[in-house]
Amino acid sequence: MNQNIAAEIALEVIGSNNFALIGTVNQAGNPNIKALVKIKNDGLKRFYFNTQIGSVKVSQMKNHKEGCVYFFDGMRHIGILLEGEFNIINNVDAGISEIYQAVAIDQFNLCTVEFVTKTVSVYKDYETEVFNV
Repeated sequence: MNQNIAAEIALEVIGSNNFALIGTVNQAGNPNIKALVKIKNDGLKRFYFNTQIGSVKVSQMKNHKEGCVYFFDGMRHIGILLEGEFNIINNVDAGISEIYQAVAIDQFNLCTVEFVTKTVSVYKDYETEVFNV
């Protein structure tokens, strides 16, 4: 598998997933995982998620920007690991995601999580391809 094929596989798996596993580090330095709904992505470079602004996950992202996002295809045994940095954007500044417009909650209690990818790892058929974005 070369980088071009790996990028195509990654985009296919990401496109077929509505959820991603988000990896951050807590105050004690331990890894934490949470599933978040993927709102949109810009290829492999940028991803956007929404969550509550006061959540533990957002606090972790503010204290330690580095983290990871993981997508997988369980049927084909493909994993996509993205490593990079999280940025928190208040929805007042970013606009409200369409997914939350019909939800009866305080829309300004939500924030947009932007993830900027630095490295992509594609795991498929016992092979791994790692490349920078």
